[in-house]
Amino acid sequence: MTGLGGRWSRLVVVGVVGVLVAGLVVVGGGTAAGADTVAPSAPPVSPGGSDPSAPPSVPQSSVPPSAPPSSVAVVSVSLPASAKVVVGATVTLRAVVSPAGATDQAVRWASSDAKIAAVSASGVVTGRAVGSARVTATAGGKSATTVVSVTAAHVAKVSLGAARTVRVGGTVALKAVVAPSVAANKKLKWRSGNSHLASVTQSGVVTGWAAGRVRIYATSVDGGKTGSVVVTVKAVADSRCAWTGAARAVRIGIGAQRAWFCSRGRLVRVSAVTTGASAHGDGTPTGTFRVVWKVRNTVLYPSTGGAYPVKYWMAFIGNMYGIHDSPWQSFPYGSQLYKTRGSHGCVHVPGYVMAWLFSWAPVGTPIRITA
Repeated sequence: MTGLGGRWSRLVVVGVVGVLVAGLVVVGGGTAAGADTVAPSAPPVSPGGSDPSAPPSVPQSSVPPSAPPSSVAVVSVSLPASAKVVVGATVTLRAVVSPAGATDQAVRWASSDAKIAAVSASGVVTGRAVGSARVTATAGGKSATTVVSVTAAHVAKVSLGAARTVRVGGTVALKAVVAPSVAANKKLKWRSGNSHLASVTQSGVVTGWAAGRVRIYATSVDGGKTGSVVVTVKAVADSRCAWTGAARAVRIGIGAQRAWFCSRGRLVRVSAVTTGASAHGDGTPTGTFRVVWKVRNTVLYPSTGGAYPVKYWMAFIGNMYGIHDSPWQSFPYGSQLYKTRGSHGCVHVPGYVMAWLFSWAPVGTPIRITA
C-alpha cells in the first residue's frame, strides 16, 4: 500500500474483515502472517461463571417422560357351544381370548350349578350328577358360555378278585368291584359254572356242595360286563363224619333236611334232601343201617297206592325204605315242607346227586339217620 511505508509491505490479508490495531491485523479467527501476534482474547465470562455464548440449559424436570405402552382390549371370548361328561369323569374346556395380544388374558370360570358340573380355575369340568349346567369363561369384561350335559356313568368292568377256597358244606361271600365306582346301575347277576359243586346266591354267597373246582361269574345288568373267580371246594374233616372211618358212608339229618357223604372221616359232599311226611305218620326211621341192594330204573309202589318210577333205588331196610330220586317232587329239597308234603318214609335226593351216589356208594355202605 502506497504511503504506509515498508512496514506494511508484508501485510497479508487472510480474512475478509479485520481490525487494524497498532501494527496488528486481527482477522476472523487468525492473524497476519509475519506480524507480531496476540492471542485472541476469550469472550468475557459473565459473573455467574457461565458462558454467555453457550446455548441455555434446559432443567431436567422439564424433559417430557416416555409415553406408557397402550393396553389392548379384549374383543371376544369363545367356547364350544356344548360339552358332555359322565358322572365322575372330567372334560377340559379351552377358552379362546381375542385378540391374541389382548392385555387381559386371565380367564375366570364359573358354573351355574356346581352340584351338577363343577369347574376348576383352569377350566376342568367334573360331572357331579345327571343334568346340565352352564359353564362361563370371562376375560377382560367379555364372556362365553358352554352348556355341559352330565350323563350317568355305565359299568366298564366287573372284578371278583383272587381265587377263593371254601370247605364242603361251608360258605364264602364274594365281593365284586364294579368300575367306575360312580356307575349308576351296579346291579349284578351271579351264576355258578357248576352248581353241583358250588352254588351262588344273587348276593354273591357261595356254598360248597362237593369237593372240586368251580368258576363263579358276576355279570352287570348295565352293559353285560362279566367278572369271574375260581373257587376251590375242599373236603375236610367234619364232626358229622366222625362216627365211622369207612371209605364210603352216608349221614342224614332229618331236622336239617341234609345228607352228608363221608370218606374216612372227611366230608366230601353235602346235599339237601326230603324225608318222610312226619305230620301224616310217614316219618323216616332213624338209626344206623347199610345199603342192602340197589337197582336202576324201577317203579315204587307205596302201600297207600300209586306208582312212582325212579332212575335210582338204594334200599337200606328190606324193600320198604330206601334212598332214591323223585322227579315228581314240586317243592325244593331241604324245605321244611317235608313235614306235610314229604315222602312215605324214604329219603328223596336230587337226581344229579342220586346219579353220583349210585356209582359212589356200593352195597354195604353204612348209613346213619338222625332226627
